[in-house]
Amino acid sequence: AMDHVKKGNYGHKARVYTNDEIGLAAETLNDMSKGLQERERLQNAIFLAQEVQQLLLPKDNPVIPGLDVAGKSIYCEETGGDYYDFLPMGPSGTTKIGVVVGDVSGHGIGSALFMSMARTLLRSRSVQNGQLSQIVNDVNRELANDLEDSGQFMTLFYLVVEQNQPDIRWIRAGHPPAIVYDVDHNAFD
Repeated sequence: AMDHVKKGNYGHKARVYTNDEIGLAAETLNDMSKGLQERERLQNAIFLAQEVQQLLLPKDNPVIPGLDVAGKSIYCEETGGDYYDFLPMGPSGTTKIGVVVGDVSGHGIGSALFMSMARTLLRSRSVQNGQLSQIVNDVNRELANDLEDSGQFMTLFYLVVEQNQPDIRWIRAGHPPAIVYDVDHNAFD
């Protein structure tokens, strides 16, 4: 039975014939096998959540003449609620893009699921017309309706850039402000 457990076969049970130390050791091995089997199941679930979460992040950085836009997410744990995205805005063919950075409270699979839900709502709502504040309010309302009893929350920074426009617009929902680097003046705003 110990050889089976050593090889990762946690379903194999040690047969218990006695009530002495050997019988106790066999029962302990069976209990340990159940625990290892559950641990392996949880690790597989976390791995799957991490894989899905990585697939939801942007594959490429947007190309916007006059701007360098890039993003990268490095997780401290296997999975969590960190989020960034580049969102096409308005009808197909427009030169407007949204840049979103968010952080869901907590870590683990629950935060990753919250993040994926927020991502879906943001992507769906951003292609529709409306002011930036309307988009964020609509998404917040949907998240609050579905997740109000969870105790979780998400901070968000959402920036809109439109090619050939001299300004950018953004909104913050509990997230730290953006830092803008002006290359001409070698300064941060």
